[in-house]
Amino acid sequence: MIPSSELAGLVLSGGRGSRLQSLAVHEPVEKGLVCIHGRPLVAHACAYLAPWVSCTLISANRHLDRYAAYGRVVTDDPALGADQGPLAGLASALAVAPLPWVLVVPVDSLALPADLPVRLWQAAQQAGARLAYARSGADDHPLCALVHRDLAGSVYSQVAQGQRRVRSWFQSQGAAVAVYPDGQDRFLNVNTPQALAEANGQAPHQAQAAGA
Repeated sequence: MIPSSELAGLVLSGGRGSRLQSLAVHEPVEKGLVCIHGRPLVAHACAYLAPWVSCTLISANRHLDRYAAYGRVVTDDPALGADQGPLAGLASALAVAPLPWVLVVPVDSLALPADLPVRLWQAAQQAGARLAYARSGADDHPLCALVHRDLAGSVYSQVAQGQRRVRSWFQSQGAAVAVYPDGQDRFLNVNTPQALAEANGQAPHQAQAAGA
């Protein structure tokens, strides 16, 4: 496994969380600040990364002061345009990454496999690749990835040209895949009111945008 001295973490939390907006009361819901068991999602993501990385970057475009309590906040490069998706967040973060490798996770995945960083590294090493992502059964999870910062220019160019599809860029870079068999899916996202309620052990109608 990569030593932590060469590995930075990146939490992707720059999106608008459109599927949670039905919970909004006075202002739009900020997904990364929604609470699960009393802690915002961004805190859960950072806790997952902590044993593996030397520092954590947080891709965010709103509530920057609140996200700054958990790591170094990186906003999307304005030259790429607004709301260009997770690939823009990755491009902006890789451009300032202080370490060679970046372990990427989405802010809304609560129960990622404990061995994910190891499997991503093994997949990258075996394929001689500078990029690896997770696959569970037939489902790809490209936002759970290990990326070398040497790819910063490539991903930036992709977004600048209007190409926002994460999988397309991964394929163009010959990404390696860390495969989890069927029945071991730990990549579920908390991105709907029902999923939020279930994560908090509530009935769906009890979901609240606590902390948003």
